[in-house]
Amino acid sequence: MNRRVWLGVLTFVWISTFATGEALAIRCGNDVIRVGNSALEVELIFQNEQCGGIISKDQTKTTSKDKKKVNGVTTTKIRERVKHEKWLVRIRNSWGNEYYCYELIFDKGMLTYISTPKKCR
Repeated sequence: MNRRVWLGVLTFVWISTFATGEALAIRCGNDVIRVGNSALEVELIFQNEQCGGIISKDQTKTTSKDKKKVNGVTTTKIRERVKHEKWLVRIRNSWGNEYYCYELIFDKGMLTYISTPKKCR
């Protein structure tokens, strides 16, 4: 392949990487929030660092019922588990004068998505 074709391919790959609307990590003080962190880790980072905070949390829960029969008595145990969580967080930039909002999505307690930042108050 000639040089012009390689340049075109590399340009396409570079542009498509940033066009997904997804970030891989957010700096928060001395810590970094990354895809793969647990919800507890992210919450602790916000408690320990003075970089912003959690604005809202939305949860999608699943419910399961387990029936057991012991000595002729049937008992039903209802279990509720959080399947998905969507957090809206506000983080101050490194100069401390502007805030950016991110959407974080957790599946089964693990961070799977960080949106690109949007300026917010």
